[in-house]
Parts: sequence; structure tokens; C-alpha cells
Amino acid sequence: MEAIEQVRAWVETEIPNAMGLSSAQLLALGRDESWDGWRLPLPGSEAGSLNLLLDAEFPYSLPRFSLDGRSDLLRAPHIEAGGRLCLAGDGGRADTLDPVAVVEYSHREALALIAENEAGGNRDDYLLDFDAYWRRDVTRDFPIRTWLRPEARSRALAAWHGQEFYLVAENTDDCRTWLNNRYGVDDTRTFKDAVVIWLDRLPEPNYFPNDAGSLRRLIAERSPDGLTVFDRLMTTMIERATVVLTGATPAGEIAQAPAVIEEPNVVRASGKAPKPSVSKGFRPGHVPPNILAVRRSACRVTVERVDAWLGRMRAGEGAQLGEKRVAVLGCGSVGAGVAKLLLQSGLGRVVLVDPDTFAWANLAHLIHRRCREGLAGVV
Repeated sequence: MEAIEQVRAWVETEIPNAMGLSSAQLLALGRDESWDGWRLPLPGSEAGSLNLLLDAEFPYSLPRFSLDGRSDLLRAPHIEAGGRLCLAGDGGRADTLDPVAVVEYSHREALALIAENEAGGNRDDYLLDFDAYWRRDVTRDFPIRTWLRPEARSRALAAWHGQEFYLVAENTDDCRTWLNNRYGVDDTRTFKDAVVIWLDRLPEPNYFPNDAGSLRRLIAERSPDGLTVFDRLMTTMIERATVVLTGATPAGEIAQAPAVIEEPNVVRASGKAPKPSVSKGFRPGHVPPNILAVRRSACRVTVERVDAWLGRMRAGEGAQLGEKRVAVLGCGSVGAGVAKLLLQSGLGRVVLVDPDTFAWANLAHLIHRRCREGLAGVV
């Protein structure tokens, strides 16, 4: 409590027009009665304020800050959901001997971040942590699982549509293999069209597509070879299709951002109603792709990479590793562990050699599970 009182005295002395936050205001910010907080006016003509929040562990934990009344900055770099500022992170620790100095320093950091965002700085940070910003702005919380080669080109793919997730892979054989290894053989599965579009530059949040029309415009601007692939999908898709946007971050990692395109929703105002047609006004099969895109919806969705190791590699490295073949001689306690790490690294093929009798007693169950998930081939 002494640390809290020291901060309270600093706020009252150094921050004009600051106000303490009530229990109701803290609750509205997602904090319970164990927190203390103040609303600090922001300098400048844009108005707005900064909430200073201290949890029950303070001064052992760092102060948190969130924006209030600045909707223009809610999509700025390092501004998280609810206006929270991403500074040192919730798990940070502080110097407990001088809690006021810690708050002063953190306050200056928060003001500096806001000033940089107001000036249009930090834009490249959108791309450096692109996956996080895409996840924050999805319009439908639905997972697309991807198993794709790390190639810097646009191309047609195949997809399987399940109730809990969609799987997108290079072709129907890859889709079928993964599903058979994961869930067992089922010859009744059907597959749909999908595409991957390689972008010369990943989009910032202000350019995230909100519908199929804006998605097409983004592709036309940033993917020289992608527009033809996308337009072909527009003319062949039935009901819905998945588009996976890909591109390299400034660190060289490959990011993936999927969107699901759908035909117009069925309107059921009074029992039965006709389904809106994307071909209205045109002969069937002669609708221009740009018109088809404008007449369809698109939602941004989450990605779950079953080849997650590729996301930590620079473009092209994963493909090179996938072409390698390694033989492991002896699959006992040491060899089994080595084989498991090789499979997890993304090697294209691993040959296991062991003269012992093949039985559960000498089979590493983790390797067996990896093979069943279809993440690598084992001979």
C-alpha cells in the first residue's frame, strides 16, 4: 500500500487534472477491485486520456496503460485490444525500491509511443508482427489449417471443409493424406478449390480486406501473378472458397492470412426466398471476375499451421529442408529421440533402420503419433 500511496501523491502533484478511477470504471476496463488506477489527460489538441493501472502485485509488477477516447489510435502499432499499450508486457518486473520512478519511466514510454503513432511512425512494426495484428482483427473466429510449401508464388490449392476447421493443402492428395493420417481413411470426403496469393508487401490493418471486392483490389495492387489466380477462382468456386494471403515479414519469415469467400447469404424473410444470384444481369458463365468479387462476401479468419516450423524459417529454407532425406541407424532410446527431432524440423523423408523386432516395447510412441499426423514421411 505504501507504493500505491507514493504513486497517488506523484499523480496528484505532477499530472494536472488527473482523476482516480472508481471500482465501476476499473471493472469496465476489465480490472477487479484489487487494482488501482487513474485517468491521465493526454497532452496536445487531440484530447483523450491515458489510464494508468496498477495491479495487486505492484511494485513488483510493471504499470499498465490503456487509451481512452482516442478511437483514431486503436488500430495503431503496439495498441492491443481495448486500447491497451504494449510496452514491457504483463509479465515484466520492476525495481521495487523506487516505484514512482518506475511509473514515471513507463508513463514517458507510453507518451512516446502515442506520439510516434500520431506521427505515422512504427508502420513497419505492423509487418514485423503481422500474424498478431491479423489475429486481432479477424472477423470470424474460425480456424483454417494450412499445409503449404513455402514458395513465393501464387497458385491454386485444394481444401477440405469441416465443421470445426477447414484444411488447405497443395492438392487433394495432400489433403486426403493428412486427413487419413489424422482421423482415419474415409473415401467419402470431398474437396473444394482454394488459392494462395503471394503479396509483394503484406497489408497494414487499414488495408485488411473487408469483402471479396477489397480483397481483389489488394491482390491487384500487390501481387503481379496473383490476380489471374484469384480471378480464376472467382469463376470456378461453388458456395465458398478459401484464399490464403502470404508474404515475407521484414525478418524474412513467411506469414499467412486466410480469408473465406462466400456467395450472398440466403434471405429467409418469409419462409422461402430466392437466393441472390451473382450472375444477375449476365449470361451464366460470362460474369466478369471483378463483378463476381464485388457480389461476394469475405471474412478474415485465423490460421493454424500444421507445418508451424515453416513459419520460423526464411522464404525458401523450408523447401530446401523438405527435399532432404536422412537415415537413422538404430531406433532405441537415443535414435528414437533424434528421429523425433528430425521429423519435427521439417525434413521431407526419414528412413528408420533397426534390426530389432518391431514392437510397442521398442517403438517411440511420439514418433508414431507424429507419423500418424502426416507431418512428414517415414519409410
